[in-house]
Amino acid sequence: MVTEEMKFSWKYAASGIVIIAICAGAVVWQTNKVRASRSLTKDVETYKLKAQNGDPIAEEKLGSLYDHGLGVPQDYSEALRLYSKSAEQGNTRAQYAIGAMYELGHGVQQDYAEALHWYQEAADHGEADAQSSIGSMYYYGRGVQQDQAQAYSWYHRAADQGLARAEYDLGFVYDHGRGVGRDPTQAYYWYRKAADQGYESAERALGFKGRFSSAWSLIAIAMLLGYGWVLKDAKLPSFSYRIWSIPAHILAALLGLVYVGMGVIRIFAIFHTVLAVNTYDFIGCLFLGLSISASFKGFSQPPGKAKLALGVAMVLLVGANSFVAAHRSLAPFSLVFRDLFSVDGLLAGIIVPTIASLWFLRARPTIHTAT
Repeated sequence: MVTEEMKFSWKYAASGIVIIAICAGAVVWQTNKVRASRSLTKDVETYKLKAQNGDPIAEEKLGSLYDHGLGVPQDYSEALRLYSKSAEQGNTRAQYAIGAMYELGHGVQQDYAEALHWYQEAADHGEADAQSSIGSMYYYGRGVQQDQAQAYSWYHRAADQGLARAEYDLGFVYDHGRGVGRDPTQAYYWYRKAADQGYESAERALGFKGRFSSAWSLIAIAMLLGYGWVLKDAKLPSFSYRIWSIPAHILAALLGLVYVGMGVIRIFAIFHTVLAVNTYDFIGCLFLGLSISASFKGFSQPPGKAKLALGVAMVLLVGANSFVAAHRSLAPFSLVFRDLFSVDGLLAGIIVPTIASLWFLRARPTIHTAT
């Protein structure tokens, strides 16, 4: 039997563990920050010595540190001076960096034409970042007439050199049919190449990393508040309870909390295969479907209402799968169908208990007769 003293002990223990975890995390973070700072200080001194002797690579590297305020106070003027000296010697990275400063207006008046000039200078000598940036200027129409076919061409040139962000951009245009015909197979191919290099946007596009959604966050908060209200005065069932003996509203709240918890984990989790992502999403939405079913007392509905709910859910299930199969390529199956797995999980969570309840209602007279 759990006493009040035991409850308070568990509360204090849990609070202590959380505080220790936060403190340990802060120590690790601060330690890594100090190590990174010491490393940057050494880099600054090394680059300064080499830049004084006119080394174009050191000039560009030192300019980048001033540009981003790493190891030195941020100083766009000094960054531009160093980039310019390096660019005069033909350093394509410096030429690209100058273009970026003009495009973003960092330390200079924003000037898309000047940015394009420097990007073009670097791109003509094979600088992949510059080629990708030109692609973005054409894609969004910055300083040039918007031309998504040109954007596609430049993205492809950069992606062929293995630039991760260009590979992601190329996957995106194939995924959405911008400047080129929509092709899920190619979208998956380029997304995967970028994800293999650890490019976060590509990992999120494939579902390897969770996507933060403000809409989902608001829904999750509302669900937590609702479930908290349902459970605040409820006596939670012990492990000896059978699932059908738990009150429907408590069961719905518990299943819903599992869904919310899995959703929170999904934001921070990292998956290594698309199949793992789809399976996780299917299970999470399965719990949501079970929660919805329990919320409407799906385990004890009259046969007429239960059959209606079952029919609607099954029509939606078959319709959704048929529609996707008819309108999308099946080649990158696990990518194209990632959202369908969630829909299937949700509907399965409604269908399965409904079928179980109908079977139980039909079998119950037989059971009683046999008894």
